[in-house]
Amino acid sequence: MKKIRQTPIIKSFSWKFLLIYFLFLFSTLSLFSSGTIESQDGWLYLSVARNIYYKHKIVANPQTDYPKKNVNMNSQLGKDGEWRAPGSTGYSVAMIPAVALSDLLLRHYQSTPPQYFPLESDWTVLFFASFTNSFLTALMGIGILLYAKELGLTKKQSLATSFIGIFATMLLILSKNAFAHPLYICGLLFAFYSLKRFSTTKGMRYILFAILSFAITYFSYNEAYILAIPALGTYLLFNLSPAKQKILIVLAAVVTVATSILKPNVFQFLLGQLIITSPKLFIEGMFGLLFSPGKSIFLYSPILILFLIFWSKLLKKILPEIISVSVLFLSFIFVYAKAWILGASGNFTPIWYGGQAWGPRYISPVIPFLAIFTAFCFFSLKKWQKICIAGPILLVSLWVQLVGVSIPYILQYRDLPSTINVGSAELSYYEFASFIPRYSPILSMSAEFARKIMSFKGTVDHGSFHTIFYDGFEVPVHTGIGYIRGFRKEGHISIKLNDDSELSKIFIRFDNIPDTQTATASGKVHVHVNNVEIGSISTPPNSPTDFSYLVPKNLIHTGVNAIDLTVDFSTDSSLEHVQYITQMTLDDQNINLGSLDYPDVSTVGQHTTPIAYQYFGNRQSDPWVLWYLRARINERTFDLWWIKNLYYWDKPQMLLFGLFVGDVTLSVSTAIYLLKLTQDS
Repeated sequence: MKKIRQTPIIKSFSWKFLLIYFLFLFSTLSLFSSGTIESQDGWLYLSVARNIYYKHKIVANPQTDYPKKNVNMNSQLGKDGEWRAPGSTGYSVAMIPAVALSDLLLRHYQSTPPQYFPLESDWTVLFFASFTNSFLTALMGIGILLYAKELGLTKKQSLATSFIGIFATMLLILSKNAFAHPLYICGLLFAFYSLKRFSTTKGMRYILFAILSFAITYFSYNEAYILAIPALGTYLLFNLSPAKQKILIVLAAVVTVATSILKPNVFQFLLGQLIITSPKLFIEGMFGLLFSPGKSIFLYSPILILFLIFWSKLLKKILPEIISVSVLFLSFIFVYAKAWILGASGNFTPIWYGGQAWGPRYISPVIPFLAIFTAFCFFSLKKWQKICIAGPILLVSLWVQLVGVSIPYILQYRDLPSTINVGSAELSYYEFASFIPRYSPILSMSAEFARKIMSFKGTVDHGSFHTIFYDGFEVPVHTGIGYIRGFRKEGHISIKLNDDSELSKIFIRFDNIPDTQTATASGKVHVHVNNVEIGSISTPPNSPTDFSYLVPKNLIHTGVNAIDLTVDFSTDSSLEHVQYITQMTLDDQNINLGSLDYPDVSTVGQHTTPIAYQYFGNRQSDPWVLWYLRARINERTFDLWWIKNLYYWDKPQMLLFGLFVGDVTLSVSTAIYLLKLTQDS
């Protein structure tokens, strides 16, 4: 009898399907990674991961290295004399694979890791570590998929819930920024899922899975694991028989008493969370986390608004989940709305806003659950409601995430004063920008996104002569009508001529702008072409001076040619003036002065650069100067690794291009596979 061919219908989420979906999520999320670690917390956790790998000790970099040897670390000195990071050991462990990959690359290039990380740049470990949260968020997507299916959604609906939950909420932002929350959320999400599986199968192994999942939450972050306990306990009560519920309540009472005796500090911490030190600040924090124009959870994940509008449609369907997640949500709101630190002035300073971050990261653990609830609401809507209400909200939500992942979040408070005074109170920009709509990061970063779109071409445009300001130059300065390029002691330019091209005239307009108004020293700029000095010119302060040169045919050749500029001061060599190029033409063609081409100057950079360092990394080796240079470049570029790395010529571009092609190929191929499966089902 001839067998009937089975169409590939997803009867269940097989291991193969889950693996393909995980690879799709990981490869797609990796395209949004910045390729670096951008936060003080991230540097601290990564320093611990490096020390675990290289020194086999769970220690952090000393705070005392700042400011001469390293950046500021929030490490704390223990009684044993070792510096450690407060909490987040689990997240440091999650970064160890990135350190191992970095070490392999360093060994390949016969390079050694820097001692004073992160001030001494090691882009390899920063690069690989930046994908840690992409990996964890991909796991989170699997958790949402499984949990949504377990709660009663169809396979397609569960897949859509997972996809929208990751890419249309703040989870996308967390997948790229170096915070410990994705690991925390993963543990919490799988703990809830395991308890749900236990309720339907009564298999005790799921209780074990729940305990192991909560252990991840416990070690991933600081004392925030405590906030998950009431919600998990509530959820477990729903899934136990009345007799076992009583046993659980007694067990909880015993654990509470034992904790108060054996761990008085933890018990005091728990009691301290019940005290509201300032009702005004508590109300401010609660409003800020929920409804403010600068930090509202619904502003940074607008798709969740559907849950606010249509919550009544799912009230009876998943009541245990709604009650348990409500306990979780209220726990986070109650604690973080009134959270404070002791400021430098000795006053209580609120920190409900989560510091320098995109959105309300402190309450982000509730987002996967709210995303699932939102999906239940969405699938119960009428067609016109989906089109007219859900559709526009989804588009806005996608826009918010696009802006958040494309622009460095450190720019959201740029050009704002660090503090303002309202009566006797001093408010930081975290606070007043959260409540004044015109300063909302959503608006400022959207405008920044538009500016970067319009200026992107200028950052990579080298013109017909392929003119590159590759060393010694500071970042371009925008004057309102165009860019100017400055250098202090030397600047190095390369131009490239094709076989059929010639160059007969070089024109450069210099402007000597002193650092201080009282400086009067004139500079003398020497111009070299292919190591031959073709002339020099005196540059009085604040007086534009033109240099023009007719190039003989035997001086310029086909291929790459070097134009080197050096400056000395005739009267006061101790004062450093910036020599700006305000206009440059080659054969009367204006040269773009806004392009970005710099060395990263890392430990491995000396082995991967196609050309030798001239100024940066050679005569200028101050790590703080190089740190600030990289920071300025970071501010001016899209926060995506495959774009950002284009501006650093001492990185292995072929390797990075290969990784990019492989990433895109994996993302597209797995997407096609998933699309085919869902269409056939």
